[in-house]
Amino acid sequence: MSKTKIEDERLSEDEKKSENEKNNESGKNGESEKNNKPIYAGAFVAITFISQLGMTIITPIVLGVLAGNWLDNKLGTGNIFFGIFFVLGIAGAVFGVYKLITVIWKKMD
Repeated sequence: MSKTKIEDERLSEDEKKSENEKNNESGKNGESEKNNKPIYAGAFVAITFISQLGMTIITPIVLGVLAGNWLDNKLGTGNIFFGIFFVLGIAGAVFGVYKLITVIWKKMD
């Protein structure tokens, strides 16, 4: 019984090899299937990245400006909190862009 198992394993290995050779000859191996994406797929990825980048930049700045303006109006302090929260919003935007780019960069590798 052990002979048939060994022969079956050899046969299945040979079948796999011949199937891989056929796929390589016809250009249908795993790598080429990954590259057969529609042409517009890259454009959608780029548009998604640009919109994410824009939202990552604008959201903390707008929230900082609104919070600073609200605090200034509540406390009657002029534009002190507006400036502080505006700078904090810019810092948050820079940090968010950095995190977004590092995540995208890791996905590309």
